[in-house]
Amino acid sequence: MTTPFPEIPEGLSLPFYYSALLNCGVNYLVDYDRCAKRLEGTGFTAAQFDGAACVSFNYQLYVGQFRQGASITQEVEYNVICHPDSRRGQVPDVTFEQYALGDEQSRHLGNFRLHVPCDNELAIAAGETLFGEPKFRTTFTTELPTPNAPGPETWMFRCHDPEDAESALFTCVVDLSGLTPIPASFSPVTEYGVVDGVPIGARWNILSPLNVHLLGPGRADRVRLTFGESNHPMSTDMQEMLEDAEPASVFTFRSAPAAVQSRAYYV
Repeated sequence: MTTPFPEIPEGLSLPFYYSALLNCGVNYLVDYDRCAKRLEGTGFTAAQFDGAACVSFNYQLYVGQFRQGASITQEVEYNVICHPDSRRGQVPDVTFEQYALGDEQSRHLGNFRLHVPCDNELAIAAGETLFGEPKFRTTFTTELPTPNAPGPETWMFRCHDPEDAESALFTCVVDLSGLTPIPASFSPVTEYGVVDGVPIGARWNILSPLNVHLLGPGRADRVRLTFGESNHPMSTDMQEMLEDAEPASVFTFRSAPAAVQSRAYYV
């Protein structure tokens, strides 16, 4: 019997443990045919929610600890929610709200990455080799909520053109101030890709509930997505796939502080 696992290249090991993670993502319900064609020939089929497809992108800032020190990485995963063709008959029929809140417990529905901009060479190499992620190197500008600068629950992440840092692929601003999140047991998150022409899947476990905001009428303006002058394929795809679409939900996660340095005092 052949092994069901792709080979792990020398010098890499799994699982990979995140020392810290900040994560903010947005889900859009979009025209189904517009997304379905992006997955042709991959071994995956776009999921349907009342006839619509779901496009999701999420910003990640994470720390990985190694024997030689630590590595900080930023990246964005731009995905179509899908299922493997080989599991077509096993996919539960769930609503978008059920999916967004983690009720799809088979985990056959997952992220097929179309574009993954990243600022860390090690993460790019590992993602491409181990998980079939279509990664490319670029830079980011961010303003993120943090206990070290108390303020509104606002996330801003801008992805720059890899050839021209003055031009943005996109800028996303998510304002959750005053909203009450719904805790959702969304893990494990299923991530799909293709390695050597073969469809693969992997699990990503976030070890606490996500904070989910369902964006119904009157809340779509909580997300502002704008595009720069870049003609990079990711920017082009986003504009074509998300044309006229409104955000349907937002999810966030911030790992807890591991230690606290308090104010000094006179002695």
